[in-house]
Amino acid sequence: MCVHRVDYLRCRPLSSKASFILVNLTKLAIVALNTVVLGPMAVAVATFDERASYRVCQLWVWANLVGCGVRVHAHRLATLDSNRAYVFMSNHVRHYDVLAAVAPLEEFQLP
Repeated sequence: MCVHRVDYLRCRPLSSKASFILVNLTKLAIVALNTVVLGPMAVAVATFDERASYRVCQLWVWANLVGCGVRVHAHRLATLDSNRAYVFMSNHVRHYDVLAAVAPLEEFQLP
């Protein structure tokens, strides 16, 4: 992807640092917009139905992962019973760890 800016009627490519900043500001704007729209919606829906509110939260997770270009690949090594309690852990290498834990566990309502 080539990012350009217009500078006095001539076009020159942005530096890699400027491109990095622009991409990260765009990701931040995506997360902020999703949070502003879906956050209050999740709270409002929670007053009536907790399960539906969790589905809104899952939509928020999905929108943020897609918007930031994060792919989650999960492979279950065992069959999980959605009626039992489990502890899911991550090593928190990135701030996407919590989102990545919620995304593949659609049938579980995480607290």
